[in-house]
Amino acid sequence: MSQAGSVRIIAFQGLVFLFGKTSGGKGLGLDAPDPLAPFTHFDRPGEIDIDAQNSGWQNQVLKYTESEGHMPANSDILMPNDDLPWSGVIPPAELDLYQAIGFGQKSFKPGVAALLVIDLQYRSVGERPLPIREAIKEYPTSCGEFGWKAVPHIGKLISSFRANGLPVIYPYVAPKRSNYGGRWADKAPAVMSIPARGYEFVKEVAPHDDDLLVPKQHASAFFGTSLLSYLIDRGVRTVFVAGTTTSGCVRATVVDASSFGFQVVVPHECVFDRSQVSHAVNLFDMDSKYADVVSVAEASRMIEENCRQDVGSAKGVQR
Repeated sequence: MSQAGSVRIIAFQGLVFLFGKTSGGKGLGLDAPDPLAPFTHFDRPGEIDIDAQNSGWQNQVLKYTESEGHMPANSDILMPNDDLPWSGVIPPAELDLYQAIGFGQKSFKPGVAALLVIDLQYRSVGERPLPIREAIKEYPTSCGEFGWKAVPHIGKLISSFRANGLPVIYPYVAPKRSNYGGRWADKAPAVMSIPARGYEFVKEVAPHDDDLLVPKQHASAFFGTSLLSYLIDRGVRTVFVAGTTTSGCVRATVVDASSFGFQVVVPHECVFDRSQVSHAVNLFDMDSKYADVVSVAEASRMIEENCRQDVGSAKGVQR
């Protein structure tokens, strides 16, 4: 009998991917006892279909002992939270490391909140939902269908803030003139070619007359703007952040908000990016260090239950 080997098993979107061999070099043969019955017996690394009811099992790292010839018990399986955007993206060993360090504690406390709706302009999503490769032909800065998927969730969040008398603030990309590009234009020259229409707000989530508009030239909504003064003047304790891109302007704003001492909440359905890997990784990192990343349903509950008692001081925000 040869020595024990190990296998890395990743279940993702209905497929199981297996990597590894025993120390003797031969392929692995595994039988799966309940509750992993949908896995079938096989004798080589590869991929197999699993039952749809178990398709949420993602990024599981299992140890296989040749002498046992089967998967370990459930207690040995690392189960991620499948509701989070980074499930199936961040390796289990790194999730475990961050947990061991103590990252990712929830920090939200009741108090006045404001919503930042970042860069919800046609340049960010296009005129209509399109696959990303088609969308960038219209606006090279577009996130296409990923942006449009977020729009109704953002609309729901905006409605929650308005219903509770809380400020809705729109940091937005100011139109680029020939001398406004800066280092961003050096890295991505196409940003200088966006037509005037691209700078208009998306109709479905456009600002109302009493919302605050914050034009910006750089990634963070705080850099070179009066946003900090507005938030302090209105006694805001927590900022909720929506918009785009997760890895760019959203992240820069979240980090700055945290640095200025604000609590930060990011409803993950309300932010988007052209790269889905970058989107997931940045949400994971923000949740670990700078913000509470929650669902839009949870965000709405937080607003309703914890952000209303001081709303009087947060009303009447003017442009």
